[in-house]
Amino acid sequence: MYAKTSTAQTSDLQKRILGGQYLEHGWFVGNFAYKNHAPLTIVILVEHAGSAQVAAGIAQKFVAEYKKLMDSRTQTATIA
Repeated sequence: MYAKTSTAQTSDLQKRILGGQYLEHGWFVGNFAYKNHAPLTIVILVEHAGSAQVAAGIAQKFVAEYKKLMDSRTQTATIA
């Protein structure tokens, strides 16, 4: 997987102490291919997350579930 994470400021960083609405947005973008399946690009934006960790965690869960789905489809096709 090729990926990039980052944050996007929503206001002056000194306002972070005033509440969650001033936290940075966290984002993740990645491109990957699994086995012989077509490559996918994934983009996740989490508003007011404060860091990219939340978006990266969502991406990790997505890829794990995608692999399970693709593997189950391959097994089903092999059995049929």
